Amino acid sequence: MAVRHKIMKNLFKDYYIEENNTYKTEEENVLITDNIYIIKNNERIRATSKDFKKLSKIFFIIDFSSTKLDIHVAKRLVRKIKRISKYIAKNTNKVGIQQDKKIIIGNIIGLDKQYANDILTSLVITLIKDKKEKYNYLYDNICWYLDNEFAKNNYCGFKNNKCIAIKPESTNCYCCCWHFKNKRFGALYQSAKTMVPCEYFDDNKKTCSTKCIRCKLVSCPAVKKKGGKFTIWNVLLIKYYFNIVQKTIVLCTPYTKKEIILKWINRTAIK
Repeated sequence: MAVRHKIMKNLFKDYYIEENNTYKTEEENVLITDNIYIIKNNERIRATSKDFKKLSKIFFIIDFSSTKLDIHVAKRLVRKIKRISKYIAKNTNKVGIQQDKKIIIGNIIGLDKQYANDILTSLVITLIKDKKEKYNYLYDNICWYLDNEFAKNNYCGFKNNKCIAIKPESTNCYCCCWHFKNKRFGALYQSAKTMVPCEYFDDNKKTCSTKCIRCKLVSCPAVKKKGGKFTIWNVLLIKYYFNIVQKTIVLCTPYTKKEIILKWINRTAIK
């Protein structure tokens, strides 16, 4: 199997993946690069759902070291993983190697590449049987991805507690963390006289105390000019794992607690 390595990433509960530089190919390995393959006699064979049914053991080799992992390749891989997810979910006992109390599902090369997290999250989702745990894991990873993209690219460009959308000399500090509010209609009622900061915004830490996907998807014109435009259609985990009702819930719940959004996402999940 894979060459043992000390560097391990905890994915979910007992599931782990190794970060290796080398690996051995055996028949039980499932190779994910620009496509999904099954290794047989040191040859790559494009995998289908029928091929997975024949495997006695599944060990994932995810190698992005020489793959141009662009949006098109990532879309194809996420779609294919979702396609085989029903089989994997029914045969989780076949996935990975038991090591003490850990289940090593595979090893990954090139984890730092863009979209690698989407593909890895897709794999873990197939292993989680409980619906609530699955959507909680998915939700947290979507939030992590959006937070990471904004921080990594410095889209908001904060200086002296003012983002790029606010002029340095301006005394107006209204930004996306502020919203209109009315006692009867809440944030849906628009009136310049009732502009208030979001109740979940921590003014001391300058961070949000809850996880609201809708808020994290917001991009003002200044941010869009820098390339920070995120929607329910270009964030892969939202596009492929939320149905149309769940996407609508995400869009219609700004300034809302994660627990409330997740409750409705779970209720509208298609079995």
